[in-house]
Amino acid sequence: MFKVASLLLIFVLTCLAVDETLGQELRFDYDCTQNGNYTPNSNYQYALFNLLGSFTSQASKKQFYNNTVEQPPDRIYGLYLCRGDVVGQDSSDCVTAAKNTVLKSCPYRLDAIIWFDYCLVRYSPNPFFGKLSENPPRLYNHTENTTRNQTEFENIVEGTMLGLVDEIKTVGRSRSKAGMMYVTKVVNLTDVYVNLYAMEQCTNDLTVTNCVVCLKYAIRLLSVQSRGSYVLCRSCVVRYETYPFFRLSTTPTHDNG
Repeated sequence: MFKVASLLLIFVLTCLAVDETLGQELRFDYDCTQNGNYTPNSNYQYALFNLLGSFTSQASKKQFYNNTVEQPPDRIYGLYLCRGDVVGQDSSDCVTAAKNTVLKSCPYRLDAIIWFDYCLVRYSPNPFFGKLSENPPRLYNHTENTTRNQTEFENIVEGTMLGLVDEIKTVGRSRSKAGMMYVTKVVNLTDVYVNLYAMEQCTNDLTVTNCVVCLKYAIRLLSVQSRGSYVLCRSCVVRYETYPFFRLSTTPTHDNG
């Protein structure tokens, strides 16, 4: 018990020392409504802190990482996923901020997930690697609608998002084991002098088939009449905006409409 308590104290002090500015700026949402609570200073808490500590050691090197930690009789499964354009120190900073924030937002919860702009962190006592998990989704949209022809804008958004699903099939099937299922696109909306920025991503533990199912489910929930909208699921994220929110590496595709 002394070993467990000592480790917990060190972990808490480390969390308090972290600059949480990143977390405050980029935090999206969290969910910890599933399962129940664990007991403070328990074996489960010891396993959880070991799991989150392993994230810290990997995040500057890997954009995706999953791990299982066992502290008999308890076992915990967890992963983090960084957005496909987020690497190195940005990845490390986001994962650190996310794991610290989820502990404060979901104290003593057995199961939790937190979504940031740059990353997500998830853990559970139930095995979930490779399993599709769409619910409960988080839905967000801008209250302002586009100023262009509304129907045309909606068609462009839907066509772009579904087109990215086809791209992610190719990316997913050709990727290496460490490759990301992440795609983006920029479309020039010529008559309103702005671009459409679209992004889709799945967690790396999914099969391509399950990734596609998750993305299509999330796309159906988008508020395509808005200037921007995004849906956060446990297994995937879809988002579009009329301003850049990811690192640009492609030339915009022109909309001929």
